[in-house]
Amino acid sequence: MRFKLRFSVLALALGVFAGQSAWAGTPLTMHDLFEALKAQPQTQLDQLAQAQAKTEYQTSVDALYPKLTVFGDANHNSQLKNFMPVAPSALTPGSDFPFAYNLMSYGVEAGMPLYVSSLYALKAKAQKLSEAADIQARLNLLQNEALLVGYNADLKYSLSLTEALKAQRASLSEGRKTVKIKVDSGRSPRIELTNIDQHINSLDQKLLGLKIQRAKLRASIYSLTHIQLTQPIPMTAANQTINQQDFLALKVVDKKKQAAEKALDAAKGAYYPKVSAYARWSDTYGDAYNTHQNISRDFGTIGLKVTVPLFDASLSTTKQKTQQAIDEATLNHQKIKQELTAKAASLNETLKQLVEQKKLAIQSVKNQQILLKTAKVSYQTGRMTQEEYLRYEDKLSLAKAGLYQTEANWWHAKATLAFLYGNNIEELVK
Repeated sequence: MRFKLRFSVLALALGVFAGQSAWAGTPLTMHDLFEALKAQPQTQLDQLAQAQAKTEYQTSVDALYPKLTVFGDANHNSQLKNFMPVAPSALTPGSDFPFAYNLMSYGVEAGMPLYVSSLYALKAKAQKLSEAADIQARLNLLQNEALLVGYNADLKYSLSLTEALKAQRASLSEGRKTVKIKVDSGRSPRIELTNIDQHINSLDQKLLGLKIQRAKLRASIYSLTHIQLTQPIPMTAANQTINQQDFLALKVVDKKKQAAEKALDAAKGAYYPKVSAYARWSDTYGDAYNTHQNISRDFGTIGLKVTVPLFDASLSTTKQKTQQAIDEATLNHQKIKQELTAKAASLNETLKQLVEQKKLAIQSVKNQQILLKTAKVSYQTGRMTQEEYLRYEDKLSLAKAGLYQTEANWWHAKATLAFLYGNNIEELVK
C-alpha cells in the first residue's frame, strides 16, 4: 500500500502520464484518492487556517507576558533639563549640577499586566476560534471525501450504463442486417429499416451524453485530487454503521458562539480597572551646566499603575456588537440544526428504500432479460412487430439504468450521511 501511495504521489508531482489515465498504471484505490486529496491546495488552505488560528491564540497568550525593551536617545533642549530628579540638598557649591541642554541616555524598560480582565477573555476567545478552525478543517475534508465517493459512484453508473447501451446497440446492429435483407428483397417495408436506424441513432446520442458526463466527472475528481481517471475505482461498503449522535457542522457553530460569548466578556471587562507593573532604569550623561564637565547619572523606578475608563463611547458599541454576534450564532445553530435534522432523516429513509429498490431493480433486470429473449424469438418468427420488439430492448436498458442509478444514489446517501455526522468516510469505503 505504501508503494502504491508513493507511486501515486510521484505521478501527481511529476505530471506522469501527460493527461493519460492513472488507471493505466498501478490500480488505484479510494484510499489513494483520499490521500491525494489531503495533499491538494484546498486541504492545505484549511491546514493554514488552523495554523493561523493557533497563532492568533498564541498572540493572546503573549499579551500576558512581561515586555522588556532597551532604549537610547539623544536630545537638545531649549532650557536646562535635569538628568534625573535631584534633591535640593544634593546641589552643593562646587559640585557638578546634573542639568544640561544636550542629553544622551540609554536604559531598560519593563512592563507586565497584573490584572486586565479583557486579556483573559480574549485568550479564551482565541482558544475557541482555534478549536472551531480544527473542526472546520475536518468538516471540509469529509465533505470533499464524500464528493469523491459520489463522483466515483456516478462514474461507475455512467460506465455501466454505457456498456449496457453498447450491448443494446450491438444487438440492434446485428438485427439490422436481417431487416436490411428483408427490405432489399421486398419482404419488409423500408420503414422498418428506418425505425431501427432511428433507435440506433437514439442510442448513439445517449452514449455521447454519457461520454460528456464522464468527462465532467473526471474533471471533478481531478480538481480534488490532481489524478486523472478513465475508469471508476471499485468500491465496497465496509460493514460499519454510521454514528449518528452529533452533527459536525453544529460543533463549528457552537465553538463560534462560545467565542462570541468570550468576546462579550472581553467587552464587559474593558469597563474594569486595569492593573499593570512597570520598571525603568536609565543612565543619562551630558555636560554639567555649571562646571561643563561630562557627567552621568543613573536612575531607576518601579511601580504599579491602575487605569479606569471613565467615559469611552466605543466600549458600549463594542459590547452591543458582541451581543449581536451571540444572537446571530444562536439563530444559526437553530437554523442549521433544523436543516441537518431534516436532511439526515431524509437520507436515512432514502437508504432504507434504496436497499429495497436495488433488490427490485435486480429482479427487474432479470425479468426484462427473459422477456427480451422471448420477444426476440417472437419477432424473428413473425409473431411480434418490430415496434413491439424494440420496446423490449428499451425496457431492458431502462431496467439496467435504474439498477445502476440506484447503486450510485446509495453511495451518495451513505457518504453524505457520514459527512453530516462527522464519521470517518475512509473507514466506510473499501
